[in-house]
Amino acid sequence: MNGGHDLGGMHGFGPVEIERHEPVFHHEWERRAFAITLAAGFLGKWNIDQSRFAREQMPPAEYLATTYYEHWLFGLEKLLHDQGLVSRDEVAARLLGRGGEARPGGRCTDAQGQRRRAGPARRAGRRRPTRRSRRATGWAIA
Repeated sequence: MNGGHDLGGMHGFGPVEIERHEPVFHHEWERRAFAITLAAGFLGKWNIDQSRFAREQMPPAEYLATTYYEHWLFGLEKLLHDQGLVSRDEVAARLLGRGGEARPGGRCTDAQGQRRRAGPARRAGRRRPTRRSRRATGWAIA
């Protein structure tokens, strides 16, 4: 498959910068994104190939402008939506700080319309994933 993710053998992207003693996760949100992606996989609604394919559906310009774990978030959102486990409205509500209480069945609800804090990822000094093009496409995760 040829797409924005398929860069093998391409020239013009500059040298690969190798970071000595690079940590697996540069920010706490990356660790959480990876963990929740693995945890959601245990639902058995998709396999590893479908997970990778979902990440590869990110628009090429966005794929090149975002980080590795932002690709994982994009893929997870797509899989959760495609399997009917979350709606775009639920994701949008979470981004606005109105994420509801978890309920049986894994769906989220906010019947009272209460505003909730988005959580520790909004603390000063922590890098959050970018959402430039996700807002345009309707995809974003909190």
